[in-house]
Amino acid sequence: MTNRYQYSAHFAGRICEECFEHFSNIDVAIFRKKEQACPDQPNITKAFKQLSEGEFKEMHSDLLAKGVTDNAGKVEFPIDQEKTNYQGECIEIVITFNRLDGSDKELEYPEHFRIAFYKPQWDATENGYVHYCDFILPTNLWCAYLRKHGIWVICGQVTTCAKPLSPVGNVTVKAFDVDWIQDDYLGSATTDSSGYFLLYYDRSKFTRTPFSPFINIEWIGGPDVYFKIEGIDADGNPVTLLDEPPSRGRKSDRENVSNCFCVKLCVELVPQPDPYEVPMWTHIGDYQIPDSVNLHDFTGDGYANVGNLAFFSTMDLIGQAGKATATKKIRYRFLYAKWTGITAPTPTNPVTKDMIAATKVGQIIVSISPLILEPVYVNKPGATHNHEPDAAGWIEVEDDPMFTPISNKLISLISPKLAPAASYPNPAPNPDAGNPTTVDEAREVHKFAFRYQLEEKIGLGPWTLVHDQTMDALVINNARTLLWMELDEFIVNSSMCQPIINTVTVNYTVDHPHLDWYEIEIEKQGANMHWAVPRVNHGGSLTFRGGNGTTGAINITTWDPCSYIVFLRGHRRLTNGYSQPSNEYVYRTFCKS
Repeated sequence: MTNRYQYSAHFAGRICEECFEHFSNIDVAIFRKKEQACPDQPNITKAFKQLSEGEFKEMHSDLLAKGVTDNAGKVEFPIDQEKTNYQGECIEIVITFNRLDGSDKELEYPEHFRIAFYKPQWDATENGYVHYCDFILPTNLWCAYLRKHGIWVICGQVTTCAKPLSPVGNVTVKAFDVDWIQDDYLGSATTDSSGYFLLYYDRSKFTRTPFSPFINIEWIGGPDVYFKIEGIDADGNPVTLLDEPPSRGRKSDRENVSNCFCVKLCVELVPQPDPYEVPMWTHIGDYQIPDSVNLHDFTGDGYANVGNLAFFSTMDLIGQAGKATATKKIRYRFLYAKWTGITAPTPTNPVTKDMIAATKVGQIIVSISPLILEPVYVNKPGATHNHEPDAAGWIEVEDDPMFTPISNKLISLISPKLAPAASYPNPAPNPDAGNPTTVDEAREVHKFAFRYQLEEKIGLGPWTLVHDQTMDALVINNARTLLWMELDEFIVNSSMCQPIINTVTVNYTVDHPHLDWYEIEIEKQGANMHWAVPRVNHGGSLTFRGGNGTTGAINITTWDPCSYIVFLRGHRRLTNGYSQPSNEYVYRTFCKS
């Protein structure tokens, strides 16, 4: 009976103590080793040798078997005894790389390495002999080989910060290098079920500068790394779990890292409540609201103090509500009142659900590995976790123990429900341009007082008010700028298509209660500005609304025969808490003959 030999093995490279790269899809060949001296166990360090193409081909007369590893770096194949007359003697293992992880290019030539020679200890079975061996290239050999090809790798594990540490799977780890000109994005990787990740990048990622390829510089040899970690919630939205500052890359354990670098990272999935955190409303977007001591980012009149900005559009009201539990319920609401006199009113009208946009306030951790996050909303019907305001405006805080807030949003206020929106067309022709305009409701100054209340309920007890805070003044406006403009020549000639020869007269009306500036410009088609009236700014006056009038006759007799565009532009002093609105404009075109 012919003996049957079944050989199986696993191939990997060690990056650090707990981290390996499994050699997937590499060629593995077993050769008969002719030397009599042969160890019973493989010794990679002593046997490791890169073979030239010629040396590799010379060995083929002694080939016993070959195969290709799977994605886990494993291979299994029989040794045909009838063809090879193999009797269990010494063998030589050669692996061949055609490409390397971390590189988007194939190797120019296959690279062959002898990694071991030994006499396998074959185990007898009913079907013949079997043998299995793990081949792990030590760190010094594997990392030196990667570095030769300009490949760098970060191996890490992401766990929870709270003990007992739990691996966090299916999150994205992004690595950056602190650089002298601009921070370099090195790459990203996704953690497995054990929280491990391998992030490959090549040297050019951290040596490249805006002046490359002429100047490639990394002053101290290796990158200085810092990390960001993101998860994805059930709605497909990214959730930031870790956001290290660039300065972290300048610490001794992150500075000038080698091409094989290992790191432990942790994320606070359920932050512990801060015993000193006071439930309160603190911001509108990026602007800190007044308190009993300081006006912070606001004026006493209700404007943002830099630029005297009023507010518009949907506004994020940000603060803390505290942590609810199964035995301690928490709810909050906002009240408002509109100013009608010279003193602040008492807010008594609840902000109801029709005035609140769907607001993502936090997330519930359903699973840690893989990380599954379910978003928690205020006023999003149909959401798995939705807290809808009641008729009095009260919103209950999520009491799931795995709930954590996001950005401390309380509600997103739809401010046009308080101060109406309006837009104003510029009809053609517009004989009203140049005349005063009546101020409608939308273009009035709308000033409100707001109140934030928070109540607690312990067990079966009653709701008890524990926080009551008022912002006396906040100016809101959602009207567009009224921009009327017409050329007097179009009105006089009753034609907007007739060429203009001698003069152009621009009539204009501009109005908004929070106008920043307006300007008139005439531009030649396809060329630079031809003529302009200097921009008119509000100059710090809160009563500045624009104006109306005429430029008078502009002599164009010497202008080139061409088409021209007349612009009337304006900009409002508004913010949604994060950014200001774009410039607005109307225009007319005319031909100069």
